[in-house]
Amino acid sequence: MNRWFVVIVAYIISLPCFANPAFAGQHEPTRQSAQLSQILLYQGFVGENIGKDICYSISADNRREFQNIIDRHNLRIRGMYTAIRCNGLTLLQFAIIAEAADTGLLLTRNLPIRLILEHDDNGHSILEWAETTGYGNSPIIRAIRERT
Repeated sequence: MNRWFVVIVAYIISLPCFANPAFAGQHEPTRQSAQLSQILLYQGFVGENIGKDICYSISADNRREFQNIIDRHNLRIRGMYTAIRCNGLTLLQFAIIAEAADTGLLLTRNLPIRLILEHDDNGHSILEWAETTGYGNSPIIRAIRERT
């Protein structure tokens, strides 16, 4: 469905009234384009709710709900890890702070180690971040160290 969604958005953007303001009076947006803009808004709203649900399931350390969200929305953990931030932190950092060992260990097992050890926005890897913030003895950090 996402591929069709992108194709439809690309088509709507290519219409003269959207591409060039000089054609604004010559081509009126159709009812179909109005419905598409509502779909665009709905897609953004749904994505925001999914992100909130994921962060909530991590903070509650509810591994089963976390997996259900992934399955229900056909998500990949790799894509989620780079796209979703909980309180400005990566999913693993948030799981460490929330002491969500089950969910954090699930993330640690399913993410590629190169993605886990990437530097965040501040230029620190997760191991450096854990040492500087005092979370070096977390079970999640121990599992990461075992994988490396």
